[in-house]
Amino acid sequence: MKKSSKREKELYGKARFIQMGEMISNIAHHWRQPLSAISSTVSSLRLQKQIGTLDDEELINSLNIIMSQTQKLSSTIDDFRTFFIEEHTDKKIYFDLKETIEKLESIIYVLLVEKSIELTLTLEDGITIYGYQNELFQVILNLVNNAVEAFEDKKDIFNKEIHIESFRADDKIFINVEDNAGGIPDEYIERIFDPYFTTKHKKQGVGVSLYMCKEIVYKHHNGDINVINTKNGAKFTITIPTI
Repeated sequence: MKKSSKREKELYGKARFIQMGEMISNIAHHWRQPLSAISSTVSSLRLQKQIGTLDDEELINSLNIIMSQTQKLSSTIDDFRTFFIEEHTDKKIYFDLKETIEKLESIIYVLLVEKSIELTLTLEDGITIYGYQNELFQVILNLVNNAVEAFEDKKDIFNKEIHIESFRADDKIFINVEDNAGGIPDEYIERIFDPYFTTKHKKQGVGVSLYMCKEIVYKHHNGDINVINTKNGAKFTITIPTI
């Protein structure tokens, strides 16, 4: 029992580092454009000042651009703070599933545009979950990030798509995350939720993250998570009992 508990702590610790890396990566994608705009504006101001062509109107316009971009940076911090700083890890809360997933879209939007991936959401209204909102959010984010990774080196896929769906049926809540990235190799698909399982090339989240996803869904939400290969990709399904 002690050995199992120690292993779990090690895995949770490693998962936190993985989540921190994903957070920093997503923030970097969001900050790249505003920082570039600020840098270009400042360079332009400096040049105009040096050659004596800077007038008050141009100065005010440039300062407004800098202020606008600075506000975007601040907004990004607020968005990420809500879901990556553990405000509710010590207690369960009631939260709206649709609102939670829609906020995920705003966080990864820049990354998806950069990778030319289309995200579509089909979310049923009025689904309330009693659980750990931040943890479930990170599970769904991890599945989406895994799908993004699965598109790497797939030069022959031009219409890259990720679809998130949520609905209720038979006293259960279903969350599907599906992509068209080609699927998971048969030799891996039965083992990807195993602790410490990894491959030389990490695709579709093969590694500790998927084990932690299963732990969060199973132990903290009394649910389950599984994966199948579809015609064009992989489909992860999270199942949680209704309240």
